[in-house]
Amino acid sequence: MSDRHGPESLAGVTSPSRQRSLSLQRVWQLGLAALALAVVAACGGGGDGVGSNGTGVSSGTVYGFGSVIVDGITFDDSDAKVEVVEGAEAEFRILTEVKLGHRTLVEASGTVSNDAGKAARIEVEPTLIGVVEAGGIGSDGRFKVLGQTVQIVPASTEQAATLMIDTPAEGDLVEVHATRSGTGTSLVHLATRIERRVAPARTGFLRLTGITEAATATSFRIGATTVNYTGTAVGTGQLVTVFAGTGDYSTTSATTGALTARAVRVRALASTSGREDYEGGVIGSVSGNVLVIDGVQVNIAAAAKNPSEYIPVAGDYVRVRGSFRSGVFFATELKRRRGDDVDLSEIKGSLSSLQLAGSTVTGFKVRDTAVTVPGSVTVDGICDNGTFVEVKGVITATGILATRVECKAVEVLGAVVERKGYVKNLDRTTSTFDLVQTVRGTDTIARVQYQPDTTFFRLIDRLDPTSWTNDILVEVEGPLASDPTAAVASFEKTMKIKLESGLP
Repeated sequence: MSDRHGPESLAGVTSPSRQRSLSLQRVWQLGLAALALAVVAACGGGGDGVGSNGTGVSSGTVYGFGSVIVDGITFDDSDAKVEVVEGAEAEFRILTEVKLGHRTLVEASGTVSNDAGKAARIEVEPTLIGVVEAGGIGSDGRFKVLGQTVQIVPASTEQAATLMIDTPAEGDLVEVHATRSGTGTSLVHLATRIERRVAPARTGFLRLTGITEAATATSFRIGATTVNYTGTAVGTGQLVTVFAGTGDYSTTSATTGALTARAVRVRALASTSGREDYEGGVIGSVSGNVLVIDGVQVNIAAAAKNPSEYIPVAGDYVRVRGSFRSGVFFATELKRRRGDDVDLSEIKGSLSSLQLAGSTVTGFKVRDTAVTVPGSVTVDGICDNGTFVEVKGVITATGILATRVECKAVEVLGAVVERKGYVKNLDRTTSTFDLVQTVRGTDTIARVQYQPDTTFFRLIDRLDPTSWTNDILVEVEGPLASDPTAAVASFEKTMKIKLESGLP
C-alpha cells in the first residue's frame, strides 16, 4: 500500500489519496452503499446495534475526541480512513483530520451499542466553501457565502455555540460547517465551525451542500442560489453537494446568486434493508409528528423520546435513529441535545500549551482544541505538557469551557494519545524511530513503528530525506501498546505524524 499524505502535504508530492472522480458525468448518483445520507441517533443506553449486516452510517457534528465523538456516539477511529472530497470537479479525495465542530459522515464497522462503535471510514463534510460576500458579518451575526445565509450561533440552551477558528471578513475564503433550517430565501445555515482557508493547492473550488428545490433538467435551487448543471437529471428534495470553480458563482441580486456546477453528488434518501441509520441536526420546523431536521423530513410518530417528556421545538438540536421509506425518515428514537449540557463535549488526549496563573491551571490544548478552565472548576491531578487529560464541558466560540478536568499520572493504555517530541534513530528501512519527549523535566522515549497507512501532515514526505529526518519536532498520534511508564514505551498503531514547531 502506498503512503498517505494529508492536506498539507509537501507540494509536488503525488499522493494516491488524490483519486480522480469515479464518473465522468457531471452528476454523480450515490446510494447508501457508496456514500449515503446517514443519520445519527441517540442510542439512549440501548444495547441494539446498527443493523443486521453489522455496518451502519452516522452523520452529525463532532463534539469530542478520545476517539471521535459524533453527537454523543463515540467511534474508535484507530483504523479509520479520514477523508474529504475537494476540487472544482470533486476530483481529489484527500486524507485529512477531524476537528471539533466538523460535520461528518461515519461508516461504522460492526455494531454501535451503548453509544459506542468502531469507525471504518470518516468523511469530513464542509457545508460551504466560498468567499464572504459584500458587507461581511452583520450585527446580527449573519453573513453570505455563495448566496447562502450563515448564522454565527451564540451559546444557548438550544444548541452549542459556533466554534470560530477565525473571524472572517468580506472577501475571505472560508470553510463553514453547519446544520440547515428553513427553505428558499429563508434558508439559514446554523454554523458549527467556521475557519478561513489558506490559499495554495486545491483552494480554487467552491462547495455547497443542501436540499434541492424547484429542480428541472438543467437547474435547481438551494436556498436563494440557483445551480445550473448538465448531465443526469436531479430531482426536487434531493440532498446534494455541488462543486464548482471560483469563477463559477455570481450574485444576481442583493439576496440571490447563481452557481454553475462542474460536479454534483446526489445521495439517495433510502436505507439498506435491516439497517438503521442516524442523523443529528437542528429542527427547522414541526408539524404534528413530522419534523424537518437539517432539511430532511422525519416522522417521529413511533419514536421513543429522550427525555420521555421532551416536546420537539424548532431550533432544538436533536439526533434521531431509524430508516428511510419513500424519502421520509421514520425515527424509532429521538434525543434532545442541549447546548448548555455540562457534558455536551468530551475530549481525552495529551495536554499541550499549558497556561497557568501562578500554580492554577487556566487553559491548555487537547487534540488542537483550546480548553478554558474557569476558576470555579477544580482540576484533579497534576497537569503538565504531555500529561494525559480528560475534559468535559460546553462548546464556546473559542473552544471548550471546561466543567470537569482530570489530569492522569500516566497515559491510559489503549487510549489514543498525542506525544510531541523529537525524532531520533530514524530507520527508513524498518519504518521506525524513537520519539523523545520531555515531561516534568524528564525525558521519555516511545518507540514508533509507522505503517503504510500512517498519515503524514504538514510538509512531511516520508520518501523525502530532507523533510523526514532526525531531530525534527513532530506530534505522533495513536494508541499505546505498552506500559506508558516503561523506560521505552511503544505505540500499538501510528495513526498520524505531524510536523510541529515550538517546544514539545
